[in-house]
Amino acid sequence: MFFYCDRLFINEVADLLRKKERAAKSWCLKNRVEIFKDGTRPFVVKAMFDTAYDKPLINSLTKKHGDNWEQHYQLIKDDRYYSLLGQSQASDLTRTRYQPVSNSAKKIKERFK
Repeated sequence: MFFYCDRLFINEVADLLRKKERAAKSWCLKNRVEIFKDGTRPFVVKAMFDTAYDKPLINSLTKKHGDNWEQHYQLIKDDRYYSLLGQSQASDLTRTRYQPVSNSAKKIKERFK
């Protein structure tokens, strides 16, 4: 049996973080993502990186949904989060609270209704 974990090399991590490789290594250390070496190329385990990168989202979902946070997280990752929401909740997300002040701003807002 062969065991394989998806890897991200540091240059890929740097691209995802929009940082240079040295800053990406610092980010990994700061966020407790262990860096391994494959010969001379450093890499991280993709699942560990994803968890650290999405930690603010995971914390928010945990506070909001408790033990059911994993279902919400998976739907967000699969870009199917709106399938979980009811029609009324989905329409609430698109409402705006912007109240225009000037006459020209009011006219523009009326065009988009």
